Amino acid sequence: MLSKKGLVVGIFSAALVLNLGVAPGVALGKSASVDDLTTGTDSIVEELVQLNPGFTKAEVIAQARHVTIETGEAASEVLSQQLAEAKASAAEAARDGDVMLRGGGQKKESFIIGGAKHKGDVFYAPATTLGYEHGHSGLYYDTNTIIEAPGLNRYSHAISASKVRVPKGTHLQYVDVSQASRNKAADIAYHFMLNKPYNTLFASNKVVYSDKYNCSQLVWADYKAGSGIDLDGNGGPGVYPVNILNSGWTITYYIYGG
Repeated sequence: MLSKKGLVVGIFSAALVLNLGVAPGVALGKSASVDDLTTGTDSIVEELVQLNPGFTKAEVIAQARHVTIETGEAASEVLSQQLAEAKASAAEAARDGDVMLRGGGQKKESFIIGGAKHKGDVFYAPATTLGYEHGHSGLYYDTNTIIEAPGLNRYSHAISASKVRVPKGTHLQYVDVSQASRNKAADIAYHFMLNKPYNTLFASNKVVYSDKYNCSQLVWADYKAGSGIDLDGNGGPGVYPVNILNSGWTITYYIYGG
């Protein structure tokens, strides 16, 4: 099934083949600017580090270098695109209110999230990390069990929905595909994406099978692998929780405190 939002760029060779149909090395003849990463991009790199807490300047540069080699785009263009999407997603998430990550911190009002309507349903919770608004995403393995990448220094896990508290403004959503496709996405999450360390970089996280995941990457990857759809609502190089919330594939059926 083709995505409603089109195919987009990933950062690793496997993601390039999956998203663009481009084999590694095909774009190398485009005069890629591999050596300009430290020329005129310092301020962009610094902002990306701030918007992706826990990620270092060297790691931001390294992933931009990889994209540059694979796609032939200038490093400045790669980094600028990633920064623009990071800022847009943070601003969009900020409109949902000033609350803390669902896993901890002060909350103005909170609710036990409880069960979902279907296996494979997803949720979006307004959230911040180190002061930056970004939201939090998770997926229901079954109607009473959530799979999520909970945050910095923690591993992806399955947890009873009766033990998860979320803030006002949290959305429960179903994905507009067959129940068989929802089941497959949830099963992929359970069998392949548990007990993985947290990926602090959202700016270019659209890799399906990875050694680490952040919250929106995990949800996005489950459905990309399970049914081929792209839950990223704006088609940029990274998928953020708010992009899944506003995807053409997701439909809200309940809002906590709404």
